[in-house]
Amino acid sequence: MKKITLVFMAIWMFGVLTGCSTAATFDAKASSTPSQDLYKTDRLLVKSANIEIEVENVKAVVGQIEEEVKRVSGFVNDVYDRDETRVSMSLKVPAGDLDAFMDSIGSKGDIVSKSLSVSDVTDEVIDIEARLVNLKALRDRFRKLLDKADKVADILKIENELTRIQIEIDSIESRNKSLKDQVSLSRVDVTITQKKVYGPLGYLGWGLYWLVEKLFVIK
Repeated sequence: MKKITLVFMAIWMFGVLTGCSTAATFDAKASSTPSQDLYKTDRLLVKSANIEIEVENVKAVVGQIEEEVKRVSGFVNDVYDRDETRVSMSLKVPAGDLDAFMDSIGSKGDIVSKSLSVSDVTDEVIDIEARLVNLKALRDRFRKLLDKADKVADILKIENELTRIQIEIDSIESRNKSLKDQVSLSRVDVTITQKKVYGPLGYLGWGLYWLVEKLFVIK
């Protein structure tokens, strides 16, 4: 029993000093596997896009976009109805279809603005998966110690460490899943606005503005 307690204390102190998240290296070969596998694949990129278009019929275009999202197996996160002349949509579409989807949206009206952002999360995912390997190895060792422990004090210490490690594993796995979901599904924010239709006075005012501007600026 003394031997078990000494082994437990050594591992416990090791976990406390290192935070259990990055320095638990019980299986160096296993911990290197995620990095090797990921480096053999393409980089993991999180893409998001934003586009604003002006259209003649906002409601009709919203319906067309919803059908387009279904066609590519995406989904609508939310729709914000400001009024009948302006609608904002938050969408998720497969990353592989993002470029074609954006072209399709742009073809439905006049493009006011369009942007694309890309974030490389490959290194973060590699780090996360390596930490998971190490944490799970540490958890397995504590479970073996728990099976052998017969003193209440030792059992309580081991169970406390197991709880702490499991909470960290759950948190890291949740982050890992979130990143991979973001890689596979790109976010697209779409704003659809009604084209302005000027009356006779409106066109007259615009013409006067153009004339006055040309008096000061030729090009």
